[in-house]
Amino acid sequence: MPMFELFGVGKAWEGAFRRDPGADRLTAVADSPISAVALKMSSASLETSDKARSRFQAASDALRGAFGLFARETKPVYTATSSSTRSAAALVDGVSARVDPFEVHYGVLQSSDEVNSLQGGITRQSQTAIGLDVTSPEAASRLSSNGNLGLDVVGAVSTKISRAEMNTATSGTHDSSSLTFGLGANTSSSTGTLSGTFTGVGKADDATALTVKLKRNATLGGLPLLGAADVEFEVKDQTGELVFSFHGTIKPGDQVYLGDDIGLSISFSAGDLKKDHTSTVTITRTPISVDANAKFNNANPALRPQFDNNAQVTSGSFKVNGTTIDVYADDSINSVISRINSSGAGVSASLSGDKITLVTNSNSDQDVQLTNDTSNFLKATRLDGASTVKGNFRDDERLLKDTSRFGTVQSGSFQINGVTISIDKDTDTLDTVLARINSSGAGVTASFDSSTNKIDFVGTANSEDLIAVSNDTTGFLAKANLSTINTVRGNIRDDRQILSKTTQFASVTTGSFTLNGVSISVNKDTDTLASIIDRVNNAGAGVTASYDAATDKLVFTRSGDLITLQNDTSGFLAAAKVATGTTTAIHEANPDAAFNGTGANAPMFDAGVSVDQGSFTVNGVSISVKKDDSINSVLAKITASAAGVTATYDSATELVTLTSSSSSPITVGGDTSGFLAAVKLAGAASSVSTVGYSSFTTAIGDLPEYSGVTAGTLTINGQAIAIDPATTTINGLVDAINGLAGLAASVNQDSGGINIWSESGGSLTLADTSGVLATLGISAGTYVGSSGRSSSITIRTGSSTTSNSIDVAGKASAAVTGLNEALGGFASEELEEALDTFVGLLRDHGIRGLQVSDDGDEVGLSVSEEELVNALNALNDDADLARALASTFERLSADVAAAAGWDTPAPAAVQTLSLADMSRAQLAADQTATSLLFLRSTLQPQESAETTQKAAMKAYGGTP
Repeated sequence: MPMFELFGVGKAWEGAFRRDPGADRLTAVADSPISAVALKMSSASLETSDKARSRFQAASDALRGAFGLFARETKPVYTATSSSTRSAAALVDGVSARVDPFEVHYGVLQSSDEVNSLQGGITRQSQTAIGLDVTSPEAASRLSSNGNLGLDVVGAVSTKISRAEMNTATSGTHDSSSLTFGLGANTSSSTGTLSGTFTGVGKADDATALTVKLKRNATLGGLPLLGAADVEFEVKDQTGELVFSFHGTIKPGDQVYLGDDIGLSISFSAGDLKKDHTSTVTITRTPISVDANAKFNNANPALRPQFDNNAQVTSGSFKVNGTTIDVYADDSINSVISRINSSGAGVSASLSGDKITLVTNSNSDQDVQLTNDTSNFLKATRLDGASTVKGNFRDDERLLKDTSRFGTVQSGSFQINGVTISIDKDTDTLDTVLARINSSGAGVTASFDSSTNKIDFVGTANSEDLIAVSNDTTGFLAKANLSTINTVRGNIRDDRQILSKTTQFASVTTGSFTLNGVSISVNKDTDTLASIIDRVNNAGAGVTASYDAATDKLVFTRSGDLITLQNDTSGFLAAAKVATGTTTAIHEANPDAAFNGTGANAPMFDAGVSVDQGSFTVNGVSISVKKDDSINSVLAKITASAAGVTATYDSATELVTLTSSSSSPITVGGDTSGFLAAVKLAGAASSVSTVGYSSFTTAIGDLPEYSGVTAGTLTINGQAIAIDPATTTINGLVDAINGLAGLAASVNQDSGGINIWSESGGSLTLADTSGVLATLGISAGTYVGSSGRSSSITIRTGSSTTSNSIDVAGKASAAVTGLNEALGGFASEELEEALDTFVGLLRDHGIRGLQVSDDGDEVGLSVSEEELVNALNALNDDADLARALASTFERLSADVAAAAGWDTPAPAAVQTLSLADMSRAQLAADQTATSLLFLRSTLQPQESAETTQKAAMKAYGGTP
């Protein structure tokens, strides 16, 4: 009986529901009489699961959106610098009266020698050459092994290479698809066609050519079997090995598959096939190379590295010489190689010819150890089981006990120049021993010369001393062929050698001597001639000592009255061939002493020279001389005379100079006084000199343009500068202004322009009593300006890369909190498995920091924000991250929905009522059924089914 007849509502209601075959469900059909009732009943049962699913989906979308926000940004880095513009305040400018340089020509007559030619200061020096060697090249002492040590100096690194290519397979193609069969000059009229891709495996693994041979006669395309014929043929490789055979009935164009080993198919055209006719095709084989940049876990298997037998590398690690090398699922061969090279494992990895090579970073005779592989990387790259080609340590790099030369050396010590050097035979190498010597302060640099196979000790300073090696308890020195007597002495200048070590000063003893009453100490074992000279010059005795290498003499000089050397207890002065005693200075000429003066009041001419009363002429003008005249008084007479010259005496040079105002020669003669001979002008030749003048370095008094300038004062902002035409120059004036507080000046020597300004930005007040300002075109008075300014200049100096990983991690953590709330109170193995799968997929994309948490009652996720930040910063491709994760989050939604039992909402036209909690008996007893029966009993028989439906819906709360 139909179900609704059970309710007594008749067949008219059967269209309102349908049962879902294979499931305990009733479906209320849209627009049916009872659909509103069905929809109301179903909505209540679905409300709770829909809310949970919506909350979960919102949290999942928030987590996906958080990852989608991740981005890197490279920003320029700028450095700010400041610049200042000089105050433009109170600037005044003028122009130098002369710019170009010019020359002046004049006549000169000068003394032929010093007036007192014996005057030259006080000197006490070696009476004869000392005999010091100061010309031989200086050198350090050297001690080398006495003979070749026979050490092995050829070192080599250890090497391990993949035992085979990572992909040994090859791909092959045939060079022709059309086959012509023949034997000698005869050919078959039927031709063959090869198609497909050559696989080249199994029996055809080594095939480079294929030969098809017909085994019987056959005619294709004729009667009686609609063109079919009995065909037999075989296929052999280039060596004659049978690869495939066929015997069967085929028609023209039928494809005969040649088997998986070959992978090709053959068909024949209509015509005759003759027995024993053959046709051969060439197979081109190309090795398959791995892609070193392909990711191990690429979603497209064809884009993975393509290891042999489709080997896979997973997340894990392996060890190189005990150093752990991490491997991640999204790594590539090259990224793992890079990690090896930066790991400190002591090897360098490289890829060539589909093989990885590991080479030790230094000489080694040890195995390159590869162990504990949990990633399958070593097997996939064929490094597993690979043998190490061991290298070799040089003997100077081996432990002493492991060398044939130093194998008998014992632990202990020896000395170099009195410094103890220790040796441990079990831990030291020749290199470490030499390094210990070099850092010991023994005064030598030790090295091993592989070209001579000897050990060399070279002094760290120039010396003529032996390099002393002694007190050896180890046997090292004997094995190294090192002995003190084999030292090749170096050389140092004798004036820098210890006194006791030179032949010339060997007799000197430790003691002292006095110089002008100051004691000078001498130590024969530590002092050199140079150190004693330094001691004299710093003693405060008023005497300067020096060694004259050209004359090989020790020289003492003084500008005072005397030098006294005495009380020598060391024998140094005698060895230096300097006499003891006192040397008195010879006085210079006195230009103001009267010619008839005596003693200290004499003019101090050269011995035997005097001046008496008389006269002489200068340019024909007579100059009288009296007995009580002096050099200066006579020169004053010359200058005041009509001779047209200026006469001067220079006390520093003791020379008399007559200078003419013109370029005419100066003549002197007719001397009856002896003056010209006394001042050494007699017989002196007159000459014409030329002086070049610069407009900026010449005293302005010598420049005609400044003839109006007189001695006076230039005052700027209350600060005075003295102006003297005889000494003031333009450059000197600018320097003087620059020396004043708050003021500055400059001059342009190309244009003559002069600028004066106030550096503080205030006013500038000028006053002048000399006339120099007016000559420069500058008016006196007060000038007011403005202060300077500063500005900041920003210069790009580089770039930096930043990411929003911290913000993304925070948003992801908040999204996970929402996701856990949506799953709250729910726990099942299926849900935990769904979350485990989700976390694993994230790790494959390089996202780490999420873990599954299970406290028994609830299953959810937890986040380590620090680990997540580090993982995001390590990603290579942030731009495609969101797209890459799309499938991951779709998988999460589907897996969680299945685990939680959330049904997909039905389409709008149909709503499904689950009968899992409502049996047919319960439905029959439901109030709805009672209401329907009641309605039927109260309706008139003639009422239509439609009226009945409307009444039932109204009774249940639906809309009529």
